[in-house]
Amino acid sequence: MTTDTEKADAVSRRRAQYMPFLAVALLAQQSLFVSWDGRTVTLAQTAAWIVLALVVLFAIVTGGNWFANPRVRQLANDEVTRANRAKAIVRGFIAAMLTAVLVFAVSPIEPITAQRAAHLIVSIGLAVTLLVFGLEERKSL
Repeated sequence: MTTDTEKADAVSRRRAQYMPFLAVALLAQQSLFVSWDGRTVTLAQTAAWIVLALVVLFAIVTGGNWFANPRVRQLANDEVTRANRAKAIVRGFIAAMLTAVLVFAVSPIEPITAQRAAHLIVSIGLAVTLLVFGLEERKSL
């Protein structure tokens, strides 16, 4: 029989593995939005991206593991994990702000819609946050 501490350690190891993968999956999902033939993004694509972005954001902010035992979730979100998450959120915020500045700077040369700009900013911010969090968690193991 495994203890709550052993379960929390397993959760931490899994989180260190899936967070970088989730960052890659989030970026790979962006291929749905590349319109080589000039067609517009469909409502289904937009809805799928919104749901994915909100789930990822909620997972980052809360630490995920929503269905785990509350005690296991508390143990898995220890001080080191909270520090790693805070560092990742800061780096993701910086990436989002730099992306926004880049979009602003490029828009007079290459006009971009508000939807596309928001999509780029949020996607890059979330991907960087996931990647940094996962890598920091791996270093902490």
